[in-house]
Amino acid sequence: MKAAKGDPVGALADWRRAHELDREDLSSVYSGAFLLEREGRLAEAAEAWRYIVDWNVARGYELTAVWPREELDRVRGLLADGTS
Repeated sequence: MKAAKGDPVGALADWRRAHELDREDLSSVYSGAFLLEREGRLAEAAEAWRYIVDWNVARGYELTAVWPREELDRVRGLLADGTS
């Protein structure tokens, strides 16, 4: 709700707390990655995607890591291009 109402800082804080409470649920991390990119915070978005990739790989979920890895590469490309 906070993201939809124009409070990205509040939304990110809520999503970080949600992930702290349930480390096995990445939905809040995915939401944060998308919001960070939308806000132009590409380096932080890349960190979120990297976390998602690492989390999946550490658990042997290689197929689940494919799309987040593509997103990570895409955001890194935006950073390299200087796109925001």
